Amino acid sequence: MLEAPLSGGLELLKTGLMTVFVGGDSEDMKMYESFIKSYTGSLLYMGPMGSASVVKVISNMLCAVHMVVAGESAMIAKRHGINLQAFFDGIRASAGNSFVFETEAPLMFNGSFDPGFKIALHCKDLDLGRKLAFDAKVPIEVLGLVEQIYRRAMHKYGEDAGSAHPPKLLEDDLKEPLRQEGYDNWYYTIEKVQGGGIAVVHKFDKK
Repeated sequence: MLEAPLSGGLELLKTGLMTVFVGGDSEDMKMYESFIKSYTGSLLYMGPMGSASVVKVISNMLCAVHMVVAGESAMIAKRHGINLQAFFDGIRASAGNSFVFETEAPLMFNGSFDPGFKIALHCKDLDLGRKLAFDAKVPIEVLGLVEQIYRRAMHKYGEDAGSAHPPKLLEDDLKEPLRQEGYDNWYYTIEKVQGGGIAVVHKFDKK
């Protein structure tokens, strides 16, 4: 028996480039490896049954932290008079970049806050993450605070709101939007690069 949760976001799902974390018997994994690779971009074996789910939940915990900090950092930049396009380009080219920043910061700029994943589902993952941390006796001061921010956003904007809504709390609190011209029709595509990695390609025309 195997578990094989997917990770990577809607665009990777549409293009068949999602990462799959596999947990279970290693011999079973070898048996089904070809099949799993037929619908994903990357297969990573995590260990015994349950291991893959743990990694998947932790990945979503990290995504939440990145999203909250993306909103705070963009607001700091804007209030210091920095053009948000210049800020976005600068961070993309710096050590502070992340997949979440590249693919979800633009959702602040166009005001949609919706990556195709509901905030209620993200909150469920954060709840699971808190339980994992409790079982492992690991204090989660930062992740615990981020979960509270996500739950506040869910209660304010509704369970069906996009999971990138936490920065909107900051916008509403400060009465200052993080909009940037040119992102109304923004989307992105994914391209494989040498070495097994992926590159985010930003598009500004209608699909």
